[in-house]
Amino acid sequence: IEPLDGEYRLLPSQLDFDKGSARIAGSYGKGLSLQARLDKLDLSVANALFPNLGIDGSATGSVDYVQAAGADVPNIDTRLTITNFTRSSAVIVSEPVDIQVVGRLTEAGGDMRALVKRGVTTVGRLQARLAPLGGGASWMDRLYAAPLSGGIRYNGPSGVLFSLSGLSGQQVAGGVVVAADFSGRLGTPQLNGIVRGDNLTYINSNYGTKLTQMKLAGRFTNDRLDISQLNAKAGDGTVEASGWVGLSADQNFPMSLTAKLNKATLASGDSLGATATGTLTVTNGKDGGLVKGDLTIPNARYQVVYQGQAEVEELKGIRRKSDPPRPHIAPKPPSNFALEIRIRANDQVFVEGMGLESEW
Repeated sequence: IEPLDGEYRLLPSQLDFDKGSARIAGSYGKGLSLQARLDKLDLSVANALFPNLGIDGSATGSVDYVQAAGADVPNIDTRLTITNFTRSSAVIVSEPVDIQVVGRLTEAGGDMRALVKRGVTTVGRLQARLAPLGGGASWMDRLYAAPLSGGIRYNGPSGVLFSLSGLSGQQVAGGVVVAADFSGRLGTPQLNGIVRGDNLTYINSNYGTKLTQMKLAGRFTNDRLDISQLNAKAGDGTVEASGWVGLSADQNFPMSLTAKLNKATLASGDSLGATATGTLTVTNGKDGGLVKGDLTIPNARYQVVYQGQAEVEELKGIRRKSDPPRPHIAPKPPSNFALEIRIRANDQVFVEGMGLESEW
């Protein structure tokens, strides 16, 4: 790192990983610039930053970021080829695909194109454009307010699309079809098209939840996704759901979903297991959401896991005497979903651990 003429320059450097490498260079001071060249870089390094993400593959290409002094919008140019991309869990490994991504951002707007191939067959295409940039205090705000156009056509492994959610410990496998055109803005997108899935499998490794033989049918209509069919096997039971999910972040993603459970296995982990029968309704709006239902729990088990005295808790709220006083800010609730669920459990609710053996 070399200081020169009022700025710091990162001279060309190479980082070698277990698989692949990255070459980087840049400068800071009179603006900011960064150039990165990837050579078969192993994507699994991201799992160290996001545990249980489970992605794999190798990336080759370039990422250039240049923001001149005084410029509102940086120039970003990305060209990547990802080979053998997969997402896996302890039970499922998605089908490998190759992905080509080209993206660019300038003062005129943003543009991104992607191509997904399985072998020599193209299974997906994506094109999205945000231009011209709208108004806002930052370039992200301006991008968020820009008109959106483009579309997606995809007929391939659902795990590829689900990986974009970034949800760790969760996985979807099976084929899915998505065809939709974009308009509106990022905050209030407008989509028109369809989504179809047959014989899907959903796994949540945190709770041991496994839904199989899942069928999904929905239609994008302007600012929401109408789900006409969503049913699956859950252990020896079933789950059926229908409703709609809003796509507008500005409206706090409104939704109205109703699920019917019939002896559905909702959890099957080492420390938690439960089946349920009944109905659940989830609604959401600007003022918060509500989870309402009436459930019967035929059986459940919960094991109390003792963490051990050797584990030291991180102390919260510690400050130095020299620190300026800070106003007290009450912690926010984990969500704005209120609960209104009646649960009936006639015996066979077992709680054990730390010497306790009990049935409730």
